[in-house]
Amino acid sequence: MEAAQTRLTTAKAEIAEMNLAEQRGELHRAVAVMSVWADNVMNAKTRLLAIPTKISPELVGKDAPEITHKLKEEINEALNELAEYDERRITSAAASLRK
Repeated sequence: MEAAQTRLTTAKAEIAEMNLAEQRGELHRAVAVMSVWADNVMNAKTRLLAIPTKISPELVGKDAPEITHKLKEEINEALNELAEYDERRITSAAASLRK
């Protein structure tokens, strides 16, 4: 009985520590992180797929090095957006899950 009580007390303490870490922004719920990253990936996909339509008119008559440069520039811009870490979005997603 004493061992069970010790395990219960330890579990409650761990839960309290995790809740505090979450409130401090040191820990995020996996479902909130997955939700934000799914949005990020979909946004990146949309941006990448829009590149041909967006810049093809600018590339008419350009030589291969200019086209390559412009394509790399656009792709890097989309990927940099994907690489940005915005803790506020994760915190917001976690807060909406708690409701």
